[in-house]
Amino acid sequence: MDLSLFNTANLFEASTHLFQQLGIKLNSNTAEALPTKKLLSGFYKDNDTFNSIINTYFIGIIDDSVFQTTGKGDVKYSIHEVLHPDFHQDDNGYNGLMIFAFELTRKPTRTEISELTRAFNRISQKMPVALLLKYPSVLPSEGNEALISLAISERFKYLQHWRQGEKVGKIIILKDIATYHTHAGHQRILLDLVKPSGVTNFKQLHAHWLQVLDVNVLNKKFFKEIANWYFWAKDKVQFPDDIEKNEQVRNATNLIRLITRIIFIWFIKEKNLVPAALFDKKYLSTILKDFMQTKTLTIITRPYCKTSFLEPSTKK
Repeated sequence: MDLSLFNTANLFEASTHLFQQLGIKLNSNTAEALPTKKLLSGFYKDNDTFNSIINTYFIGIIDDSVFQTTGKGDVKYSIHEVLHPDFHQDDNGYNGLMIFAFELTRKPTRTEISELTRAFNRISQKMPVALLLKYPSVLPSEGNEALISLAISERFKYLQHWRQGEKVGKIIILKDIATYHTHAGHQRILLDLVKPSGVTNFKQLHAHWLQVLDVNVLNKKFFKEIANWYFWAKDKVQFPDDIEKNEQVRNATNLIRLITRIIFIWFIKEKNLVPAALFDKKYLSTILKDFMQTKTLTIITRPYCKTSFLEPSTKK
């Protein structure tokens, strides 16, 4: 999956290219940026999250028309058309998904992405909204590499019949996808989102995407991969036998400790409990180099002194 276009091209073009790689030809009739505040109207909040939006684009909708090669597949939709209350929806639920893309001045948190996703979903009465967000990286080694996130929400009818509209449910987020050095895990998920050959309408595609992005499925896959790596590594690692003499017990115990500690370190990184730069290899190598140079200089310039602990003890 090639995401490098997010670093060089217009966000509309880069987003359209991404969905083309997923096997989806989107159908917006405008590549111009939209006024975010006017678009969200009463759902716009004057805070740092919303004010960090630079450009907003309507990328198009994914409905049955995008699966047709001729005729209706050539239809282009305007933002005003798809937001109209009379825009199509059948009795069995949604038959489309609206896509917006926007650029931010800084890296958002999951809470901020959820807030933006809920706001954009509230302006659409007839179909759910998915967001594609682009923003700069915060790691020094990544330079100006753009990061992207994908967000989609579940929507439910209100239980109270007198309430109009719908309730925005759980927000599903695929966060911080590097566009030059894409993580292998993100690559696998994006490739899984590619439209399968047997999918011929929106509902089939939507069901496929929900399965790919389902947290329970991803968690099972994650722990299965960890288990597979554990059994592979158990016969290859070596640990000191200073405490446990049984090699099998020693390797199994210490390997589990290693895995749990790595997961914990990753957790505190993702929760921003420590500076992200501490996990940047290039940045750390610079710190280590400066430290070693300073330490070496201190040692070689320190005047020699005869230390007492080197002398034989005179105490009886």
